[in-house]
Amino acid sequence: MAFRSRLLQFVLLLTHRYHPTQTWTSEGSLSQLKQQNIDRGKLWSTVHSSKKEHVSSSQIIAEESVAAARQSRASDLHLPSSFTMDHFNDPDRPTLDQILPVFIELTAARAGLKEEWQPTSEWYDLAGQFMLQAVIDSYVVNGHCFEDMHTAIFAFGSPGAASNDERPDIAAMRNLFCKDGSPAEEHASWTATRARYMQEVCILHVFA
Repeated sequence: MAFRSRLLQFVLLLTHRYHPTQTWTSEGSLSQLKQQNIDRGKLWSTVHSSKKEHVSSSQIIAEESVAAARQSRASDLHLPSSFTMDHFNDPDRPTLDQILPVFIELTAARAGLKEEWQPTSEWYDLAGQFMLQAVIDSYVVNGHCFEDMHTAIFAFGSPGAASNDERPDIAAMRNLFCKDGSPAEEHASWTATRARYMQEVCILHVFA
């Protein structure tokens, strides 16, 4: 049931975020997702404060470039004429960084089924691509992606020492990105994959 519930939530959010009228969200529900991301980013910064792994602060993209990026996305997705460019930054529309934790929790629910599925290198690559696209999406929606959002987007991996009252998103991170029997030790393959996509973000900044 947990898997089916998360699957339905993820599909509705992802497929309807550019729907002209029905997004299946509200400003309040998205604010909760946003706050969850902020809290996870703060936890990540605390746990990994001594590490040098980070992304540099981003610049603000000119309004003309943002408008061109939105127009390009609308064309690529064949959005209906009833979808206007102003819908891109509508606060009632989910952004990819807000949907990303739902994707992680969905996968964790899948891993908890009887088949005992475990994330593969291909899934890690998919997660890294999702994070990269979330950064790009922030530029399209907001014209920028500041460092705190960068941190929250890539703040998936070892959440540090385990506790008895962890939130579902933190427990999902531990299940997917940490080794069995060592809940605070991150899989080396995921560490390398995340670093590779963080480097791609740095390249984006160079050519922005």
